[in-house]
Amino acid sequence: MDTERRVKIGITENENFLAIDDLVLTQSFEGVNPIVLNYAGREQCSPGYTFGPFVRSHYVIHIVVSGCGELMKEGRTWKIGPGSVFLIRPGENTTYRADLKDPWLYKWIGFHGFRAEEIMVHAGLTKDNPVAVLRDTDRILEEMDRLLQLRDLAYSTSLLRTGCLYRIMALFVRSFEEQLKETGGDEGKTDFGYVKKTVDILNESYTQHVRVGEIAKKIGISRNYLSDLFKKEMGVSPQEYLINLRMDIAASLLRSTGKPVSEIALEVGYSDPLSFSKTFRRKWNVSPTTFRQMSPEVVSNTKKGTYVSDDPL
Repeated sequence: MDTERRVKIGITENENFLAIDDLVLTQSFEGVNPIVLNYAGREQCSPGYTFGPFVRSHYVIHIVVSGCGELMKEGRTWKIGPGSVFLIRPGENTTYRADLKDPWLYKWIGFHGFRAEEIMVHAGLTKDNPVAVLRDTDRILEEMDRLLQLRDLAYSTSLLRTGCLYRIMALFVRSFEEQLKETGGDEGKTDFGYVKKTVDILNESYTQHVRVGEIAKKIGISRNYLSDLFKKEMGVSPQEYLINLRMDIAASLLRSTGKPVSEIALEVGYSDPLSFSKTFRRKWNVSPTTFRQMSPEVVSNTKKGTYVSDDPL
């Protein structure tokens, strides 16, 4: 039997570290949230500081302000310096480490949502290419600073935090668009273009019965090639992506509306409420009813590691 749960919002701050964790339940707006803020923070790392290997349930982007370090996943290593970002996707087993002589200062932002993968693809951050050099770094860092000052749970503050999140995402995408223009890049009929088109189609048709073969035919490639390409770039199959998309939308509807669970199930493409509830529980580890009843409280401290989040950094 499900029991009522209280969700904590953690704020940890000291000279070298600031983290605001588990913000997801503070964003209770009407309608569906295409992207949702989970956590944000900054840290001046000590030399050689290492985190991982670890698998996350949400997206997280680290923006390197100064210093350097490296990201490691699937036998590959990326050296990363100031003005760059690196993306970690849900389900990826990653490790990252600060340089021994010039450890990085970075800021991070964790998020999820049914448009999250689409935005990352439009920002040029794919599974095989999780690192990018930014344009407008100063503006992005200004938005991050503004976001990190918004710490209370007021409705107006939630709106302001979401505004910062959208501006940050827009700047990521614009940076990639400007680089494409300068290099004469054309997405067109390329592997990147096929994946992006598939993401767009899935985001537009999640309420319907979606067949991967029909999508492949629409964009002009074989079903097997599309499935292999999508899995390579995204880390999940098109069907897995669709399920995650539907469950994220359902979670937002449960949080922001009073609609019955059966109605929400229909809105995200499930004619059988029982099948919907089972899928929802596999994704979120609680029933739709319990998820709706969750409410947050603030927990503040100064020592890193005192607050235990479901998504540590």
